[in-house]
Amino acid sequence: DRAILQAQQLQQAAQSSRIDVTVSLSAALRAQVKPSDTLFVYVRALQGATIPYAVHKQDVAALLGGQTVDIVLSDQNAMMAERSISAAQQQGIALAVGARISQTGNPVAAAGDLESSPVPLGAEKQFKLVIDRVR
Repeated sequence: DRAILQAQQLQQAAQSSRIDVTVSLSAALRAQVKPSDTLFVYVRALQGATIPYAVHKQDVAALLGGQTVDIVLSDQNAMMAERSISAAQQQGIALAVGARISQTGNPVAAAGDLESSPVPLGAEKQFKLVIDRVR
């Protein structure tokens, strides 16, 4: 059946687009983070437009306690169905994963935000990001 085949293809694409990310916050920056700040973990093009292909948003409570946060990003976190991780990979677009703490809660990066260095995606699907610099 065509519907079953399409469902299987969608499931395979979701699995191939799955990226496991562990985020931690540098102890040196912990004092600069407020409980009202927002954590964004994202996948975007390594070069060019910074519009993310997938994004996850949550509060920073666990990071403030010195713990790590485990997040799964996949096509299900895409902001637009046609702009997904698997679509970018099929088009040969080099992607990177990163994390940022926003004081405003705004998804657009701003001066004063705390962030990790972007890490290029390759065959590896598990990443450890450390938020260790001020934008």
